Parts: sequence; structure tokens; C-alpha cells
Amino acid sequence: MKVEEQEYKGYTIEIHQDEDPLNPRTEYDNAGTMIGFHRRYSIGDKHNMDVEEAKEYVEHPDVISLPLYLYDHSGVSISTRSFNGRAHHAEWDSGPRGWITITKEKALYEWGGKRLSKQVCEKAVACLESEVKTYDQFLRGEVYGFVITDPDGDEVDSCWGFYGDPEESMVPECKSHIDRISNKKERFEENIAPILM
Repeated sequence: MKVEEQEYKGYTIEIHQDEDPLNPRTEYDNAGTMIGFHRRYSIGDKHNMDVEEAKEYVEHPDVISLPLYLYDHSGVSISTRSFNGRAHHAEWDSGPRGWITITKEKALYEWGGKRLSKQVCEKAVACLESEVKTYDQFLRGEVYGFVITDPDGDEVDSCWGFYGDPEESMVPECKSHIDRISNKKERFEENIAPILM
């Protein structure tokens, strides 16, 4: 489904919603492990823990964890912060549904060091929050692709699987790509024109 169209240097950039996006929890490598519980949805990563086992795991001193909150109202959203006070009917339609975790050992492997410094902890927490944000974008259908057509209407490029606001990531990338195409075309015409004359 096309959600936006822009013209740039005679080229057309079409932004489409990705109708078949990849699940970032199953298709990509993640530093964190998402342990979710819900009676109707499968949330996060596959696991065999019950709630009590998960609580015991996240309270272990060698595990860094953040809570997961799910909001289920005309769609599903997930966050490391409560939805109360920031979403309509959140007091009834949201609540804690699990955790996202990383072991201290894995954090040290990912960000280096021999001991868990404040900087490594901050990087680990930022990574976990980023993974939840990407998963939330997947759940909300905020995954997009683009199609670029030239002034003659011929497709010159397309790509899919961009999570989040297309104005922040995709459109600048598309314009940069069009700049490269335009520059190559101009250099070609400058070099070939004297030969043809």
C-alpha cells in the first residue's frame, strides 16, 4: 500500500507499507532475549519458562533486564515503559507482559571490557530499548519500502524492510541515491556528447 509520494530532481520516490515485513525477533541477530507472556499472543522470543521461572531468571545478579509492557487497543504496541498516562484506555488495555534481558557475560562480549562498567551497562540498556522499539514498529506495521522511478517512469531501484519513520531514514537515502544516479548520468553525458558531435 502506497503511503507517500515525492518528486526529486525529476525522479519519483514512492513510499509503501511493507506488507510482508521480517520479524526482527526471528530474522535478525539480537543481543537481548525477549521473554514475553500473553494468553493470546506470542511475544518476543521462543522460551520454555513459566512466569515464576522468568522472574527468578531476571532477578539473577548476572542478568540485566528491562520490563516489557503491552498495549492492546486497536492494535498491539510494546514498550519498556508503562502505557499508563500516555495511551488511551491504558489502565484497562495494557500491563506488564515480560522482560527483555541480556547477561552480563554477553554485554561484556558485545561491548568489551573485563568488568561491567557503567558505560557497558548504559550501552546494554540502550541496545535493549532499541530492540524493543524495532519490535514495536514491526507489531504496529511501521515497516516500509521504497520504489524510485526515473523521469520516463522506469523503475531504477527499490528496497524493503525499513523500520520506523520513513522521513527519517528512507527518504534521505532515496534522495542521496538519486543524487548519485544524476551525477553519473551527467558525467556520462559530458563525456559522450563530444564523441557524438
